[in-house]
Amino acid sequence: MIKLSSILYRTIVAIPYFATIALFSGCATYYQKIITFNQNFEEHKYSEAKEYLEKNTKLANKKNTAVLYDLNLATVAHLTGDYNQSIELFNKADKYYQDYTTNWGLEAVALLSNPNVTPYKLENFEPVMIHFYQALNYIAINEYEEALVECRRMNEVLNALSDNFKKLNNAKHYSQDAFGHYLMGLIYEATGDHNNAFIAYRNAYNIYNTDYSPMYGTVAPKNLKQAIIRSAKMTGFTSEAADYEREFNMTISKPSPQDGRVVLFVLDNLAPIKDQIDITFNNVGFGNGIINFTSDYQDLHIAIPYIPTKNANGGYNDGIQNIKVVHIAIPKYNTRFPDCQKAAPYMLIDKEFSPISIAEDIDQIARQSLHDRILLEVGKSILRAATKMVANNQIAKQNDVLGAIFQIGSAIAERADTRHWQSLPGRIMVVDRYLSPGTHSFEFQSCGKTSHIDVDVEAGKTSFAVMASF
Repeated sequence: MIKLSSILYRTIVAIPYFATIALFSGCATYYQKIITFNQNFEEHKYSEAKEYLEKNTKLANKKNTAVLYDLNLATVAHLTGDYNQSIELFNKADKYYQDYTTNWGLEAVALLSNPNVTPYKLENFEPVMIHFYQALNYIAINEYEEALVECRRMNEVLNALSDNFKKLNNAKHYSQDAFGHYLMGLIYEATGDHNNAFIAYRNAYNIYNTDYSPMYGTVAPKNLKQAIIRSAKMTGFTSEAADYEREFNMTISKPSPQDGRVVLFVLDNLAPIKDQIDITFNNVGFGNGIINFTSDYQDLHIAIPYIPTKNANGGYNDGIQNIKVVHIAIPKYNTRFPDCQKAAPYMLIDKEFSPISIAEDIDQIARQSLHDRILLEVGKSILRAATKMVANNQIAKQNDVLGAIFQIGSAIAERADTRHWQSLPGRIMVVDRYLSPGTHSFEFQSCGKTSHIDVDVEAGKTSFAVMASF
């Protein structure tokens, strides 16, 4: 009769379950698991992508990925013009984010399998994008006040994130969103509130300079600079307007009341895909309650607090401190269409060339967001791998066969968390132009693809539009 602790016994019972899950899913990433949706979405078949999700109730009911189901369905609902459904689903996803708490029971299970068994915790930038899409939804149904509320909530999410990072260190992190302020300014100006528009534009410009340019290589768009000067003049801030005209080396006149304004959001390319990378860490020393692991991959170094227990002979029980090498899997981002990311897009307005620049580079922000927490992710992965090895040693001492089964099962189950919101654009661009009343043609070319939209312009009014160029 094999004598095992109740914890180890439950562990062994659980191994076949985890191994079965892993065998049936293979090493598939989350992108591959919903490949039908992704293929339809990438081919601009938004109705088919929406229909696939609505019919696939299993995806909707999987607790560990339900929020991603809601986010993807909300996105295609927006793109197909079902704004009320999109608002409802984004509200549901936002509530999930606000109410998220760590399930420690599943976290313990994850130590013996992989993090995919836990409910998905949104990446730092994903809650911000929820409010961006909500703002677009409310703009589409002419509820500008609600759209401004979403912009403010976008900044509340970032303020909380900034506070968390301040507790860690002073290094630069994704904790301010220039585009969120830019968006707020665009909406304020559309409602005639030029004072608040100027403040929002100015805040956006400052963040582009302090954060976006050094971290992502995204500089303040020319449209934003023009908007700062224009709103300053409309507010009567003549000295500020003159200062910015000198700084930007441009002169902007107040718009003619006979013209109308077009604000076009271009959703270009697609956000990067999460994949996994396998890394080997070496145990380089134990002392003062700390175990140190290092890897040649990006010179990563992890220190894990650990209190060992001694056996009756005065030595240490088999534990983490005895493990020499640890193999782990952590997530990484791959650009979905790398050639397109490098290509310079351009816009034709009424068949005339008009420069356009990136206002929000989600591809780069996603990478930064993952980088911000990579040490925590690596630490969890090392702890997970070490826990499995310790458990395996304990089981093998009592039964070689069960030890072998555990080792095989845990190896099969080891995977990085590759879940993410896959229908996000890779970058967002903004066209902000005053044009004469009438219908105007906008043609956007990027990555060998051409997207077209006609926008009706009314004198003295702002027309918002969205162009998807995935």
